Amino acid sequence: MRILILIGNLYPVVGGTEIAGYKIAKRLALRDHNVTVVTRYSLGFMPNIIRHAEEKMERYEELCAGRLKIYRIKMLPMIVGRFLSHTLNAFRIAWSDPPDVILGFTLMPHAFSAMLVKYLLILTRFRKVPVIVWGRGSDVFITPKRKDIVGMITRFFFKVVFRADLILAQTPAMKKTLVSNYGCDPDKIKILGNGVDLNRFSPSKLTGKTAIFVGGARPAKGLPYLIKAVNQTPNTRLLIVGGWGEEFELCKSMAKENVKFIGTVHPSKVPNYLNKASIFCLPSLSEGFPNAVLEAMASGLPIIATKVGGVPYVVGDAGILVPPRDVEALKKALAFFSKKSKREEYRKKSLQRVKLFTWERVIDKLQSFIETLK
Repeated sequence: MRILILIGNLYPVVGGTEIAGYKIAKRLALRDHNVTVVTRYSLGFMPNIIRHAEEKMERYEELCAGRLKIYRIKMLPMIVGRFLSHTLNAFRIAWSDPPDVILGFTLMPHAFSAMLVKYLLILTRFRKVPVIVWGRGSDVFITPKRKDIVGMITRFFFKVVFRADLILAQTPAMKKTLVSNYGCDPDKIKILGNGVDLNRFSPSKLTGKTAIFVGGARPAKGLPYLIKAVNQTPNTRLLIVGGWGEEFELCKSMAKENVKFIGTVHPSKVPNYLNKASIFCLPSLSEGFPNAVLEAMASGLPIIATKVGGVPYVVGDAGILVPPRDVEALKKALAFFSKKSKREEYRKKSLQRVKLFTWERVIDKLQSFIETLK
């Protein structure tokens, strides 16, 4: 099938949706689908882009024997300019080579762009192309709740987005939010999260008392609360892989000698750092479907995470869930895993739980959803 994917940013931009979108597009192409991705040309977004990536960001590239085509578009300034650039370029590409299905990553604005491309194809080519839209996280849990113009526009445009042929939610919690908060038809929603490549990871030895955090120092990640907890937990070290974001300087100023900032690293190096740890921590205030948790579980790490968004669905019984912003609860969880027997117990749970979230399962389900729209 010819599949057109609209996504804001794409690997080598660092981020859960960016990396997942790249992997999904590549795996679909490896299954002999012809996949075209329209995304941003984002070299100005440092430090989100990997600083030491071997891959160079090109305006256009072909992969998987030409079955995967990636167009990186230079956007006009401001939100409206970026939206128009993305939508019009996607339509131009779709008009010259009409797809069999359009997939919009994030409900706003790229799912809205996908719907506009659908309508433009009906008007100009008299061709009706089904659209799948995929809620990813902040576009469901955070953006529509904003009190500014972005939040108002998002809530209004959701009415158009919900006319898509199929809506994917990463977790049951996301589906519940779409139905109860925004009035989406529950029969249109299917659950489909991200995946993990188990071959990239090997179980950690869980030696010592080293916790690890992988992600950005953005407000939604709650990193200051974890640093406070580690600062008050004797003989516990914390590795922070990534760490870029608005709260980076705050986190650096709070950190004691037992907290080490690794910085942004190439994804291929993440497994090495996970193998240096004995506990994985995610103190987020909001989450959609945390890829970092999957990678930690694939490394056999016990999980400490907050009970927000899709985290409970991903973690299951493989870790301890605590309330967000609760430093005392984080300290108790760290103390719980100071015992080797507990780390070993939850290591087995992590390795078992993660088998539910392989990329093979994700692509199998996505293909089956696409097939139903033929």
